[in-house]
Amino acid sequence: MGQNALKTSWLSGGLERSGHRKAGPVSPVKSGNGNRGSERIDLRDAAGLARWAERLATSIDELKKAVDAVGPELERVKRYLFLSLLRRDKGRK
Repeated sequence: MGQNALKTSWLSGGLERSGHRKAGPVSPVKSGNGNRGSERIDLRDAAGLARWAERLATSIDELKKAVDAVGPELERVKRYLFLSLLRRDKGRK
């Protein structure tokens, strides 16, 4: 899978570390009118955190750090995690 395809796939939904889309339901916390853009990550829900961490292919600690940095809105958390991944990858070269 090319880097752009991986980026697009990762931002549109959870990926396992192998780069394949994660199958199965994840119960997001919805707010507002229930649109996808209003999905939020609840730091008080341990089981939910574990599901989100798996879906986003990150650790629970990294997920908490992301929510602390940008708030609980899913799209912002995804963007933060992706940019963190790019920064880490760039530092390895």
